[in-house]
Amino acid sequence: FGGGGGGVNAGDLPKSKKRFWRWPTARIDEVHHARYRLQHVAVEIFLTDRRSAFLAFPDRRTAREAAARIAASRPGVLLMDRRKKLEAAARAQERWRRRELSTFDYLMALNTLAG
Repeated sequence: FGGGGGGVNAGDLPKSKKRFWRWPTARIDEVHHARYRLQHVAVEIFLTDRRSAFLAFPDRRTAREAAARIAASRPGVLLMDRRKKLEAAARAQERWRRRELSTFDYLMALNTLAG
């Protein structure tokens, strides 16, 4: 839908094609602030079954509020902002240097943190 490289906007879809997804809050593991179209207006939700969902919002404030509410939905959900991602990347690098983490797992961690 929509042609040239953009995402699908639910408002552009016929009613019969609209889809809604729900996840139990118990399956939410981490919430990451993310960029969409080079703007900090998105959130990525990582679930315990290793799936993820990417949500884009109209502005940065809405994205941050949504991320905070999702993270507050249950205790133990990590909310990863840019500073926490940098700290996690440094920890992963140190674990990789000490050979506690395989190269594959290290690259997967960096890829996840990079968004």
